[in-house]
Amino acid sequence: MVKSKNIIAGLGVVAGLGMALLPLGAFAADEQTGTQVVRATVGEVFTLTVTSNKTDMTETGTGTLAVTPKGSANAELIHTVNVKGNLYKGYDLKLSSVDSSTDLKFVKDDSQDFGAAARYDTSTKIATGTTLSGDTSAWAYKKSETSGSFTGDWTTIKAVASPDTLKSNANAEHASFDDTVYVNYGVYAAENQAAGVYEAEVIYKATPKI
Repeated sequence: MVKSKNIIAGLGVVAGLGMALLPLGAFAADEQTGTQVVRATVGEVFTLTVTSNKTDMTETGTGTLAVTPKGSANAELIHTVNVKGNLYKGYDLKLSSVDSSTDLKFVKDDSQDFGAAARYDTSTKIATGTTLSGDTSAWAYKKSETSGSFTGDWTTIKAVASPDTLKSNANAEHASFDDTVYVNYGVYAAENQAAGVYEAEVIYKATPKI
């Protein structure tokens, strides 16, 4: 009986030694991970500013050009159009008349509100045209992205339904932009043009690209 006890005791010692020799990694915990999303929204900035080098009339942003019949076209009026922002896809800048009329209309009653029908005699007018000389009165514009540098042909004023694109900026760098376009207006009066004040209203529209 004594021998049997010794054998059992010996087996127990061997088993204990076997467990002690196992590598510690066999009992290590698994790696644990956790994720979260960090999100930031950058606000959009988009402004359009239009200034005139002539502001002698009472309405904001207007200017008068003195024109001598059969003389040279007066092209002294310049609008400075600035578009600033950070739109990811950029914008389109367009110019047109505020309505379907593209004429400089004769002001018959200056006491009437600017733009009111009673203010004008629409049968007496200066139509838009690309030739600012000769026997036909006309008015038109040129554009440039360089101050004081206007070359090329005159461009007619378009109706509001079909505006001209002055600048299209796709913002390929996807950064902020600060663009300036200069618009030069010219008016020519033929010898038979009635004396008086003529006016029209134009609109500049900057639209985000989609």
